[in-house]
Amino acid sequence: MFRALPSVCPLLLLALVVGGSAPAQALQQDTRAYQSLVGSWDGVLEYLDYGDDRTLVQLPTHLVAKPIGNDAGLLFAFSYQEPDGRVVTSTERLIPSSDGIYFGALWQIEEEVHDGKTGDLCLVLSRQGEDNNKQATIRGMVVTEGDDLTITQEVRYLGSTEWLQRHQYRLERTALERPNAKALVGTWRVDLRPTPDAEPYYQEFVVRRVEGDTFEGSFYGGTELQHGRINTDWGSVHFAFATSDGSGVYNTSGVLDGEKLRGTTHSLGREFLAVWTAERVQ
Repeated sequence: MFRALPSVCPLLLLALVVGGSAPAQALQQDTRAYQSLVGSWDGVLEYLDYGDDRTLVQLPTHLVAKPIGNDAGLLFAFSYQEPDGRVVTSTERLIPSSDGIYFGALWQIEEEVHDGKTGDLCLVLSRQGEDNNKQATIRGMVVTEGDDLTITQEVRYLGSTEWLQRHQYRLERTALERPNAKALVGTWRVDLRPTPDAEPYYQEFVVRRVEGDTFEGSFYGGTELQHGRINTDWGSVHFAFATSDGSGVYNTSGVLDGEKLRGTTHSLGREFLAVWTAERVQ
Protein backbone atom coordinates (compact mmCIF):
# COMPACT_ATOMS: atom_id res chain seq x y z
CA MET A 1 0.00 0.00 0.00
CA PHE A 2 1.04 3.62 -0.40
CA ARG A 3 0.24 6.91 1.29
CA ALA A 4 -1.16 10.04 -0.23
CA LEU A 5 1.02 12.36 -2.25
CA PRO A 6 2.65 14.99 0.01
CA SER A 7 1.27 17.73 -2.27
CA VAL A 8 -2.41 16.95 -1.72
CA CYS A 9 -3.95 16.87 1.75
CA PRO A 10 -1.06 18.42 3.71
CA LEU A 11 -1.31 21.58 1.57
CA LEU A 12 -5.00 21.77 2.33
CA LEU A 13 -4.23 21.19 6.00
CA LEU A 14 -1.74 24.09 5.92
CA ALA A 15 -4.33 26.35 4.35
CA LEU A 16 -6.86 25.43 7.02
CA VAL A 17 -4.40 26.09 9.85
CA VAL A 18 -3.26 29.43 8.40
CA GLY A 19 -6.89 30.41 7.95
CA GLY A 20 -7.66 29.71 11.59
CA SER A 21 -10.23 27.01 10.84
CA ALA A 22 -11.14 24.17 13.15
CA PRO A 23 -8.70 21.21 13.26
CA ALA A 24 -9.07 18.63 10.54
CA GLN A 25 -11.21 15.67 11.48
CA ALA A 26 -11.96 12.24 10.06
CA LEU A 27 -14.96 12.05 7.79
CA GLN A 28 -18.01 10.17 9.00
CA GLN A 29 -19.29 7.12 7.16
CA ASP A 30 -22.23 9.01 5.70
CA THR A 31 -22.65 11.83 3.21
CA ARG A 32 -22.97 14.79 5.58
CA ALA A 33 -19.23 15.43 5.40
CA TYR A 34 -19.40 15.47 1.60
CA GLN A 35 -21.77 18.42 1.31
CA SER A 36 -19.07 20.59 -0.30
CA LEU A 37 -19.41 18.34 -3.37
CA VAL A 38 -23.13 19.02 -3.76
CA GLY A 39 -24.01 21.57 -6.41
CA SER A 40 -23.52 22.53 -10.03
CA TRP A 41 -20.00 22.67 -11.51
CA ASP A 42 -18.51 23.76 -14.86
CA GLY A 43 -15.00 23.26 -16.21
CA VAL A 44 -12.94 20.72 -18.14
CA LEU A 45 -12.04 17.07 -18.10
CA GLU A 46 -8.42 16.57 -19.13
CA TYR A 47 -7.40 12.98 -19.81
CA LEU A 48 -4.40 11.09 -21.11
CA ASP A 49 -5.21 9.31 -24.36
CA TYR A 50 -5.07 5.52 -23.97
CA GLY A 51 -3.58 5.19 -27.43
CA ASP A 52 -0.14 6.57 -26.56
CA ASP A 53 -0.28 7.59 -22.86
CA ARG A 54 1.09 10.97 -23.98
CA THR A 55 -1.60 12.97 -25.77
CA LEU A 56 -3.76 15.15 -23.50
CA VAL A 57 -7.39 15.67 -24.49
CA GLN A 58 -9.66 18.32 -22.94
CA LEU A 59 -13.45 18.24 -22.96
CA PRO A 60 -15.76 20.97 -21.60
CA THR A 61 -17.64 19.34 -18.72
CA HIS A 62 -20.69 20.09 -16.62
CA LEU A 63 -21.40 18.25 -13.37
CA VAL A 64 -24.37 18.24 -11.01
CA ALA A 65 -23.87 16.41 -7.71
CA LYS A 66 -26.84 15.82 -5.44
CA PRO A 67 -27.88 13.50 -2.59
CA ILE A 68 -29.43 10.20 -3.61
CA GLY A 69 -31.81 10.25 -0.62
CA ASN A 70 -31.97 8.88 2.90
CA ASP A 71 -28.26 9.69 3.26
CA ALA A 72 -27.44 6.82 0.89
CA GLY A 73 -24.76 8.69 -1.04
CA LEU A 74 -24.35 11.25 -3.81
CA LEU A 75 -25.32 11.07 -7.47
CA PHE A 76 -22.91 12.65 -9.97
CA ALA A 77 -24.44 13.54 -13.35
CA PHE A 78 -21.76 14.44 -15.92
CA SER A 79 -22.15 15.89 -19.40
CA TYR A 80 -19.20 16.23 -21.80
CA GLN A 81 -18.91 18.07 -25.09
CA GLU A 82 -16.97 15.95 -27.57
CA PRO A 83 -14.64 17.59 -30.15
CA ASP A 84 -17.29 17.04 -32.84
CA GLY A 85 -19.87 18.96 -30.77
CA ARG A 86 -21.81 15.95 -29.50
CA VAL A 87 -22.84 16.01 -25.83
CA VAL A 88 -22.31 12.74 -23.96
CA THR A 89 -23.76 12.13 -20.50
CA SER A 90 -22.92 9.68 -17.72
CA THR A 91 -23.80 9.14 -14.07
CA GLU A 92 -21.83 7.87 -11.10
CA ARG A 93 -22.63 7.23 -7.46
CA LEU A 94 -20.47 7.99 -4.44
CA ILE A 95 -21.50 5.73 -1.55
CA PRO A 96 -19.53 5.56 1.74
CA SER A 97 -19.46 2.23 3.57
CA SER A 98 -17.61 0.46 6.36
CA ASP A 99 -15.46 -1.24 3.68
CA GLY A 100 -14.27 2.01 2.11
CA ILE A 101 -16.10 4.10 -0.45
CA TYR A 102 -17.83 3.09 -3.69
CA PHE A 103 -17.20 5.52 -6.54
CA GLY A 104 -17.53 3.51 -9.74
CA ALA A 105 -15.57 0.77 -7.93
CA LEU A 106 -14.75 -0.01 -4.31
CA TRP A 107 -11.87 2.19 -3.12
CA GLN A 108 -9.89 2.16 0.11
CA ILE A 109 -9.59 5.51 1.89
CA GLU A 110 -5.94 6.55 2.24
CA GLU A 111 -6.41 10.08 3.59
CA GLU A 112 -9.37 12.19 4.70
CA VAL A 113 -9.19 15.83 5.66
CA HIS A 114 -12.30 17.85 6.35
CA ASP A 115 -12.60 21.42 7.59
CA GLY A 116 -15.74 21.56 9.70
CA LYS A 117 -15.92 25.34 9.35
CA THR A 118 -15.60 25.86 5.59
CA GLY A 119 -16.56 22.36 4.46
CA ASP A 120 -13.36 22.08 2.37
CA LEU A 121 -12.56 18.45 1.65
CA CYS A 122 -9.53 16.39 0.67
CA LEU A 123 -10.13 12.71 0.00
CA VAL A 124 -7.42 10.32 -1.25
CA LEU A 125 -8.47 6.85 -2.42
CA SER A 126 -6.68 3.78 -3.75
CA ARG A 127 -7.47 0.42 -5.31
CA GLN A 128 -5.88 -2.34 -7.33
CA GLY A 129 -7.18 -2.92 -10.84
CA GLU A 130 -6.51 -2.62 -14.56
CA ASP A 131 -5.74 0.45 -16.61
CA ASN A 132 -5.26 0.23 -20.37
CA ASN A 133 -5.36 -3.59 -20.03
CA LYS A 134 -2.45 -3.58 -17.55
CA GLN A 135 -2.40 -4.40 -13.84
CA ALA A 136 -2.01 -1.19 -11.88
CA THR A 137 -2.36 0.59 -8.57
CA ILE A 138 -4.93 3.33 -9.07
CA ARG A 139 -5.14 6.45 -6.93
CA GLY A 140 -8.00 8.95 -6.83
CA MET A 141 -8.06 12.39 -5.23
CA VAL A 142 -11.11 14.58 -4.61
CA VAL A 143 -10.38 18.10 -3.36
CA THR A 144 -12.74 21.03 -2.78
CA GLU A 145 -11.40 24.44 -1.83
CA GLY A 146 -14.05 27.13 -1.75
CA ASP A 147 -15.72 27.14 -5.17
CA ASP A 148 -13.10 24.92 -6.83
CA LEU A 149 -13.40 21.15 -7.26
CA THR A 150 -10.61 18.89 -8.54
CA ILE A 151 -11.04 15.15 -9.16
CA THR A 152 -7.83 13.39 -10.20
CA GLN A 153 -7.03 9.79 -11.08
CA GLU A 154 -3.46 8.49 -11.33
CA VAL A 155 -2.15 5.03 -12.21
CA ARG A 156 1.07 3.16 -11.54
CA TYR A 157 1.56 0.00 -13.57
CA LEU A 158 2.77 -3.21 -11.99
CA GLY A 159 6.58 -3.20 -11.87
CA SER A 160 6.84 0.54 -12.52
CA THR A 161 7.68 3.39 -10.14
CA GLU A 162 6.19 6.09 -12.37
CA TRP A 163 2.75 7.59 -11.77
CA LEU A 164 0.66 8.67 -14.77
CA GLN A 165 -2.15 11.18 -14.36
CA ARG A 166 -4.91 9.43 -16.30
CA HIS A 167 -7.50 12.18 -15.94
CA GLN A 168 -8.36 15.28 -13.99
CA TYR A 169 -11.54 17.31 -13.63
CA ARG A 170 -10.96 21.00 -12.91
CA LEU A 171 -14.30 22.58 -12.10
CA GLU A 172 -15.77 25.76 -10.61
CA ARG A 173 -19.06 26.04 -8.77
CA THR A 174 -21.92 27.62 -10.71
CA ALA A 175 -25.43 28.63 -9.76
CA LEU A 176 -27.58 25.52 -9.52
CA GLU A 177 -30.55 25.85 -11.83
CA ARG A 178 -33.62 24.96 -9.86
CA PRO A 179 -36.04 22.61 -11.59
CA ASN A 180 -39.59 23.65 -12.34
CA ALA A 181 -41.81 22.25 -9.58
CA LYS A 182 -44.89 22.77 -11.76
CA ALA A 183 -43.79 19.62 -13.60
CA LEU A 184 -45.59 17.79 -10.77
CA VAL A 185 -48.98 19.06 -11.91
CA GLY A 186 -51.09 16.32 -13.46
CA THR A 187 -52.36 12.83 -12.78
CA TRP A 188 -49.94 10.06 -11.85
CA ARG A 189 -50.57 6.31 -11.79
CA VAL A 190 -48.94 4.99 -8.61
CA ASP A 191 -47.88 1.36 -8.34
CA LEU A 192 -48.34 0.43 -4.67
CA ARG A 193 -47.53 -3.28 -4.95
CA PRO A 194 -46.48 -4.54 -1.49
CA THR A 195 -43.39 -6.46 -2.69
CA PRO A 196 -41.24 -6.29 -5.84
CA ASP A 197 -42.58 -9.62 -7.15
CA ALA A 198 -46.27 -8.88 -6.44
CA GLU A 199 -48.81 -7.92 -9.08
CA PRO A 200 -49.15 -4.16 -9.74
CA TYR A 201 -51.63 -2.33 -7.52
CA TYR A 202 -52.50 1.04 -9.04
CA GLN A 203 -53.88 4.15 -7.39
CA GLU A 204 -53.97 7.77 -8.52
CA PHE A 205 -51.93 10.71 -7.28
CA VAL A 206 -53.36 14.00 -8.55
CA VAL A 207 -51.52 17.31 -8.27
CA ARG A 208 -53.93 20.13 -9.08
CA ARG A 209 -51.85 23.20 -8.24
CA VAL A 210 -48.30 24.15 -7.31
CA GLU A 211 -47.70 27.51 -5.66
CA GLY A 212 -44.19 28.32 -4.46
CA ASP A 213 -43.14 25.53 -2.10
CA THR A 214 -46.68 24.24 -1.52
CA PHE A 215 -49.03 22.13 -3.60
CA GLU A 216 -52.58 20.76 -3.53
CA GLY A 217 -54.10 17.51 -4.74
CA SER A 218 -55.27 14.07 -3.76
CA PHE A 219 -53.84 10.60 -3.23
CA TYR A 220 -55.20 7.05 -3.03
CA GLY A 221 -58.91 7.14 -3.75
CA GLY A 222 -59.24 10.90 -3.87
CA THR A 223 -58.09 11.58 -0.29
CA GLU A 224 -57.15 15.26 -0.03
CA LEU A 225 -53.51 16.06 0.67
CA GLN A 226 -52.52 17.86 3.85
CA HIS A 227 -49.41 20.02 4.36
CA GLY A 228 -48.07 19.54 0.82
CA ARG A 229 -44.50 20.86 0.62
CA ILE A 230 -41.89 21.05 -2.18
CA ASN A 231 -38.10 21.50 -2.04
CA THR A 232 -36.04 22.24 -5.18
CA ASP A 233 -32.85 23.38 -3.42
CA TRP A 234 -30.99 20.14 -4.27
CA GLY A 235 -31.47 20.19 -8.04
CA SER A 236 -34.53 17.90 -8.08
CA VAL A 237 -38.20 18.30 -7.23
CA HIS A 238 -38.66 16.72 -3.79
CA PHE A 239 -42.14 16.66 -2.28
CA ALA A 240 -43.94 15.52 0.87
CA PHE A 241 -47.48 15.50 2.19
CA ALA A 242 -49.76 13.79 4.71
CA THR A 243 -53.10 12.02 4.37
CA SER A 244 -55.25 10.29 6.94
CA ASP A 245 -58.09 7.81 7.40
CA GLY A 246 -59.62 5.90 10.28
CA SER A 247 -56.33 4.18 11.06
CA GLY A 248 -54.36 7.41 11.45
CA VAL A 249 -51.82 9.48 9.52
CA TYR A 250 -49.91 8.50 6.36
CA ASN A 251 -46.69 10.44 5.65
CA THR A 252 -45.67 10.36 1.99
CA SER A 253 -42.55 11.76 0.35
CA GLY A 254 -40.93 11.39 -3.04
CA VAL A 255 -38.88 12.88 -5.85
CA LEU A 256 -39.42 13.56 -9.53
CA ASP A 257 -36.89 11.35 -11.31
CA GLY A 258 -36.99 12.11 -15.02
CA GLU A 259 -40.45 11.07 -16.20
CA LYS A 260 -41.22 9.05 -13.06
CA LEU A 261 -41.96 9.65 -9.40
CA ARG A 262 -40.23 7.58 -6.74
CA GLY A 263 -41.63 7.70 -3.23
CA THR A 264 -42.49 6.09 0.08
CA THR A 265 -45.58 6.13 2.26
CA HIS A 266 -45.33 5.49 6.00
CA SER A 267 -48.50 4.49 7.84
CA LEU A 268 -48.33 5.30 11.55
CA GLY A 269 -51.51 3.47 12.50
CA ARG A 270 -51.05 0.39 10.30
CA GLU A 271 -47.28 0.28 10.88
CA PHE A 272 -45.97 -0.24 7.35
CA LEU A 273 -43.68 1.51 4.90
CA ALA A 274 -44.69 1.27 1.24
CA VAL A 275 -42.16 1.90 -1.54
CA TRP A 276 -43.71 3.00 -4.82
CA THR A 277 -43.15 4.42 -8.29
CA ALA A 278 -45.51 6.39 -10.48
CA GLU A 279 -45.88 7.30 -14.15
CA ARG A 280 -47.74 10.27 -15.59
CA VAL A 281 -51.15 9.58 -17.07
CA GLN A 282 -51.10 11.15 -20.53
